[in-house]
Amino acid sequence: MRVRDFLLPLCMNILQATAPVVYRAWGRGEKTSFCVLTGRSLAVAVVCVVVPSAVVFAEAPRLVGLWLSDAVPPQLVTFVRCSLIGLVADALSQPLTVAINASGRVALYQVVASSLSAAGFLVAWAFLAVGFQPWTSMAAVSAANAVSFVYRYFHVRVLMGQGPKLSP
Repeated sequence: MRVRDFLLPLCMNILQATAPVVYRAWGRGEKTSFCVLTGRSLAVAVVCVVVPSAVVFAEAPRLVGLWLSDAVPPQLVTFVRCSLIGLVADALSQPLTVAINASGRVALYQVVASSLSAAGFLVAWAFLAVGFQPWTSMAAVSAANAVSFVYRYFHVRVLMGQGPKLSP
C-alpha cells in the first residue's frame, strides 16, 4: 500500500469528521471550543497537505524528470509549483469554510468568495487570450485561491470576535 493511498483519504476523513463538532460548538455558543477545533483542523490540513506539498515543490524538477523522462515541456515545473500553491490554499481554506458555514452568516462570505474565484478565472482567461505562457493562468488561479484563503482567515477572525464587526 502506498502512503498517498492511506494518508490523503485519512486526512480528508479527519477534516470531514471535525465539521459536525465545529457546528455543534458554534450552536452551543462555545467560542473557545469553536476556536480550538478550527485550529486543530487547520493543523491537520498543514500536516496532511502543506508538508508533502513543500517536499514536492522543492523536488519538482527531479520528480517531473522522473515522471516524463526526456520529454519535459518547458515551464512544466513552474506550472506544477503554481498548482501546488493553489492546492495548499484550497486545503487550508477547507477548515475555515466549515467554521464560516457553522456560523450561518454566509451571505457576505459567498459573494466575496465567489467573486474572487470568478476573478481568478477571468484573469487566467485574459492571460491566455493575450498570449502569456500557459503557467501564468495557473498562477492567476492560485493567486485567487491564496487571496480567498486570506479573506476566509479574516472572516473567521471576525466571527470569533477578534476583528471588526460584519454587518448581517
